[in-house]
Amino acid sequence: MSFLSFISFIKEGAADQSIIDNSTLASTHNVKNIGGEGGARLAQYLINDCFGLSSIVLIIWLFVISIKSFYRKIKIKVLDFTLKSAISLVVVSLIVGFFTINLSSHFNWGGYHGKIVNDFIHNFIGQTGAIILCLLLIGIFVILCLSDIIKWLYKIQKIKEQRRQEALPGIGRAGGVSLSGSFDYRLRRCHLYCPG
Repeated sequence: MSFLSFISFIKEGAADQSIIDNSTLASTHNVKNIGGEGGARLAQYLINDCFGLSSIVLIIWLFVISIKSFYRKIKIKVLDFTLKSAISLVVVSLIVGFFTINLSSHFNWGGYHGKIVNDFIHNFIGQTGAIILCLLLIGIFVILCLSDIIKWLYKIQKIKEQRRQEALPGIGRAGGVSLSGSFDYRLRRCHLYCPG
């Protein structure tokens, strides 16, 4: 539901924001957000007042941790996943905030975090320094994600290889006769009758 409220805010946030700002808590039913007033307020807080579009990382983190709590068999390193989620949250907010710092929109793409930090960076090290720092952050984010993607692809390849090896004995049989056994028989026969 949080994810749907998040997406709905991006689409209907402009109209809902004026209603929410001019009303008290639980006093309006005119919001267009699919999550109602609560969803609109939550999305506004996460997107505008916090980390912008990267706030979706919080929703994903909460969903994964919830699933992990109910299904113990799921193999997830909670501390590692939490650390990478926190880094992704901050880095994506800064990157999005950098590229949308002068963009006019009804919501903060990088949130107040991305906006305020990027304003400070621009004032402190200038435009060139901000670009270099942004490229560095992109590199860190790619490396962070790339290692997990490589591990994931390696696991898939390993599973395919295991299935292929398990399927080989079944493929090697035709009409109840093992092809490998037939090959051994022909090899021995060739050894007995072939010259040299």
